Amino acid sequence: MKTDLIKKKWETVICTSGEECWCRIIQTMGTINYDLDGTIACSGDITKELAEHIVQIHNDWIDKNLA
Repeated sequence: MKTDLIKKKWETVICTSGEECWCRIIQTMGTINYDLDGTIACSGDITKELAEHIVQIHNDWIDKNLA
């Protein structure tokens, strides 16, 4: 269920265009790339910088609530 994704740590991964691409995919950690069940933001949805910022905030929130 998609609501369970908020309970897991996230990571950014590159899309099929490669490292030089402007976007990043956000997915749950350990998800096989392009497995939509673990995808928070798809390719082309969000910039690299914003994706990394969102993932950092989310994972910090998870860490604080698990402590």
